[in-house]
Amino acid sequence: MKTKTFYLICFILVLGTVLVSVIVVAKPAFESAGVTERRIPLLLPATKGPNEEVVARMMRLEPLLESLARPRMSQGKEVHLEAFGYRSVGQVSGHSKGRKMRLKRQLRHSISFAFCGGMKCFCVVDGTFYPEGAVLVRGGKILRILPRKVLIEEGRVRKWFPVGAGMKKTGSETEPGREK
Repeated sequence: MKTKTFYLICFILVLGTVLVSVIVVAKPAFESAGVTERRIPLLLPATKGPNEEVVARMMRLEPLLESLARPRMSQGKEVHLEAFGYRSVGQVSGHSKGRKMRLKRQLRHSISFAFCGGMKCFCVVDGTFYPEGAVLVRGGKILRILPRKVLIEEGRVRKWFPVGAGMKKTGSETEPGREK
């Protein structure tokens, strides 16, 4: 007898023996008429809620919760933040009260490598390899790659970054829609 067939025959005999023994043991249990379904009752821990006096006090405080969560701005009262280390800078000269002050967006990226091969260009920005047209992790898009500089757009600001500039504030900003 071959080894393959020996193990197959042994497996079939053991499986058959197990099935027969399960049927012999389980059959009388299923056939007995006195067996009913038993459910184990869930034992939940006994908990006590607050007494009526505490519940009544809580109900009286409920209308005040909204004013605590969202306080109204009081007119004429200033918030003094000096206790938290805040120092007032004072009024910004040259701006009227109603106008919003707009700050220029600072673009800072480190371009360590850029190259063009055939029709495709690639660069390494902030330590990550990108092809032309890719979206940067910190937000922004690579519009154009030249061997010595990379044009990056963030929002409505475009800026040329020279290769090897690091995190220095270099490059020339251009208006949206215009390229140098």
